[in-house]
Amino acid sequence: MWYEDGQTQRELSDVVGTMEPTTLTAIRSMEAKGLVTRIRSEQDRRKINIHLTPRGLALRDELLPLARQVVEDAVDGFAERDRENLMRYLGLIQENLAKRINDDPVSDDAYLMTG
Repeated sequence: MWYEDGQTQRELSDVVGTMEPTTLTAIRSMEAKGLVTRIRSEQDRRKINIHLTPRGLALRDELLPLARQVVEDAVDGFAERDRENLMRYLGLIQENLAKRINDDPVSDDAYLMTG
């Protein structure tokens, strides 16, 4: 959201790679903590856009370095080429899963249960 504020719940789900109910739970939690607000779209009254509050925006400088450190810790000892390959593979996995979810949303629950 720091890069593109005002997305819908569905758009956020697509970006993050989670199901919409999971995203809604996160949004509600963030809203309760004063990090986001929900505002009905003026262009399409059926849609609600999620916006960061000043408090949510302020967390960027604190949280991004922590996230980068987690990634650095996770790949500690990897050769640069292996790091690049890992990130590429993870991106491909995310794309594959997103395609699967978007192509057949009706059977997602059954797929997740059976693998």
